[in-house]
Amino acid sequence: KNMWDAFFAEIYAPLQQNGIIIMPVPGSQDSSMKHPKLLSDAYDSVWQSHQPNIDVDGNYPYTYSYDYKNSHFAVLGTANYIITDEQLQWLENDLSSTKQGNIFVFSHTPLEPFCSEAICGSLQENKQELAQVMNKYNVDIFFSGNNHVYYRASYNGVNVVSTGALGGTFNIISNDEKQ
Repeated sequence: KNMWDAFFAEIYAPLQQNGIIIMPVPGSQDSSMKHPKLLSDAYDSVWQSHQPNIDVDGNYPYTYSYDYKNSHFAVLGTANYIITDEQLQWLENDLSSTKQGNIFVFSHTPLEPFCSEAICGSLQENKQELAQVMNKYNVDIFFSGNNHVYYRASYNGVNVVSTGALGGTFNIISNDEKQ
């Protein structure tokens, strides 16, 4: 609780006061395989009590979407390294209804590992289907975290960016095309 209190006081509140919206993407530390209920309840509680004043569709703060200006943002709860059939269907329905010019999808877990080390995890189920849905609806960029690297590439026609540089060591991996 002290960690969340410090985050909201020192980071979230000043950004929000300056008109910057912060929307969460659930990570592996937010819903653990060993203690899923404990961590999920804490994550749910802190983000429900700090939800920005913006219209949200879906199951905030896990799998949800929102529009901001001319962009559509969809967030997938993939902290357990899978995208379920239900999430995939939800995303297809969500993307099929947007009229926004830019479409961005966020996930904790990348589509594909971009290094050979065991720490470079990726989605284990439905990743090909997810790429197909994102291609069908012309998603501009798929953002992910999990791995502590900056990485930009294309995976089966989807522009992917790993932004996982917020902890641990920071590495840069470059590759123009990942197939």
